[in-house]
Amino acid sequence: MAEQAGMLGGPTARLLIITAASTGCRWGELTGLHRNNVDLHHGVITIDT
Repeated sequence: MAEQAGMLGGPTARLLIITAASTGCRWGELTGLHRNNVDLHHGVITIDT
């Protein structure tokens, strides 16, 4: 599914599908993320409600 999304929507769409599957985040939560919500060093994504 991620590969198909990547072909249709590019690498960002592919990454969103992989992240959704890995974390259980909903589409709206993922598309609302900003760089300051993601800490790659610690492997943490913060979802603001």
